[in-house]
Amino acid sequence: VEEVASAVADHLRLLQPQVVLTHGPYGEYGHPDHAAVHRATVAAYELLPAESRPSKLYFYTLGRTGMRWLVRVMPIVGVDPRPAGANRDVNLRDALDKQLPVTTRIDTSSAQPAKRRALACHASQQAGPESFWGALPRWVVRRWQGTEVYHRAVPLFQPGEALERDLFSGVE
Repeated sequence: VEEVASAVADHLRLLQPQVVLTHGPYGEYGHPDHAAVHRATVAAYELLPAESRPSKLYFYTLGRTGMRWLVRVMPIVGVDPRPAGANRDVNLRDALDKQLPVTTRIDTSSAQPAKRRALACHASQQAGPESFWGALPRWVVRRWQGTEVYHRAVPLFQPGEALERDLFSGVE
């Protein structure tokens, strides 16, 4: 983690982004690589002096509402949410409890074709979601996949604060 964090911190110093996105602590659905990237990115962020850190740090989440819906609908269309994924090693029921609260909802519907092409590059992504999505009406798939949700970690999202629709809102 320290080696990767150091390399990521070097890139942050070079690029000076205003916003950083990374995986959530659980790696969305327990993916160990995603969780490792989370730890390294957070460590890299903290390696930077406070005055040169990006203004915002977000963690990608699947969201509790969306995951709850997914776990309930999967059995209806004949897919068990417990042994999910290409390797049958993903338990979406367990992942539901690990989702961070959604603080930011981004409309990504215009990027759906690019997202589908990117997923097609990963063999491990082919067995789980695609077989499930094929069993649902197309409008449901478009709606679900047309939104990305995040948890804002820095600055800490405050109770009563309005849901963000722009990752750069409030950034100068």
